[in-house]
Amino acid sequence: VIEGWDEGLQQLGRGGEAWLLIPSRLAYGPRAIEEKDISIPENSVLIFKVKILEIKKPKSKN
Repeated sequence: VIEGWDEGLQQLGRGGEAWLLIPSRLAYGPRAIEEKDISIPENSVLIFKVKILEIKKPKSKN
């Protein structure tokens, strides 16, 4: 998970919607990402439209 997701999603509650504009320093920085169906150049700003449908608490480790 990129740091920008952590920061942006903490601001939303259930049903919340937002555009996340994540600067490269909170995304992949100088590292390029090349995978099967995706290519993200180094130092890219990432933009996501998100909607929180449900929030689940993590299961206890006990």
